[in-house]
Amino acid sequence: MRLFLAILFEDPYFISLQQQIDRKSAVFTFPHSFHITLKFLGDVDDVDDVKEQMKRISFSPFSVSLSEIGAFPSLQRVNVIWVGINDQGETSALQKKIDDLLKDKFPDNHPFHPHITLARVKFVKEKEKLQQNIKTISVEKKRFDVHEFILFESILTPQGPVYTVVERYPARSFLNRRCGSLLL
Repeated sequence: MRLFLAILFEDPYFISLQQQIDRKSAVFTFPHSFHITLKFLGDVDDVDDVKEQMKRISFSPFSVSLSEIGAFPSLQRVNVIWVGINDQGETSALQKKIDDLLKDKFPDNHPFHPHITLARVKFVKEKEKLQQNIKTISVEKKRFDVHEFILFESILTPQGPVYTVVERYPARSFLNRRCGSLLL
């Protein structure tokens, strides 16, 4: 199974951000699911081991807010258009816990930059027009509560990837609240 771990955001606001992207300046693919990838695992044979390892992760619920629009690798060469997030370091701390737990089987040397992908650029038609468009997209500083992270399976199709939830990992205090006990 091709797997990754992510925080899912289910809000139509991300579609409104996508609609601000100038479709004439480039050829795009637009995701239908909006998430922050915490760790991409790739093809995994022992899914049960990953599921068990992730149960060891403990974190408290936290909030993130949207920040600015950006591009990877840069505005000079746009491959991905994304919206960034602001928090108190909780997303990076959660990602580090996951990375540390899985580093032996799934090493990763990429620096973590929490973001939500809005579009992937297949081909740029008008570079300057695209760059200007990205700079003018207005982002509402919406807040989102994070109560879980998810292990997803990613199935590649000609229409784009399809994501299926494999397992959900709730924040500990959120889990305890749902079970009727109090976390002290």
